[in-house]
Amino acid sequence: MLPLRTWLDLWWAKIADFMEPDQSLIYLRCVLTAVDAPESARLLGKRSGASREAVLEQMRSGPYETFSVSQCGGPRKDAFDKALTDLAEIQDNTGQPCVRQSGTGGRPAC
Repeated sequence: MLPLRTWLDLWWAKIADFMEPDQSLIYLRCVLTAVDAPESARLLGKRSGASREAVLEQMRSGPYETFSVSQCGGPRKDAFDKALTDLAEIQDNTGQPCVRQSGTGGRPAC
């Protein structure tokens, strides 16, 4: 089981996807999750050039990221685009970005 701090960091990362959506950061988090999954992790390092670092480097390169992101379509892509539009509208109306503020107990506030 993961330590509480790790769980909290994972949840804050998910919240950040909605507060400051960035396809590259979301893709990176997906890559890290896939590489660290037990079924993937046990295969890494068995062959030369297939270390965790080498796989991460390749998966973070432009062609892989571009292809992977391009495969995201349909309702999920529509929802992501709508969330980006809604967030921009909220930030325009309030005049400030949504951020994690210390005075709110670490909760996001706009």
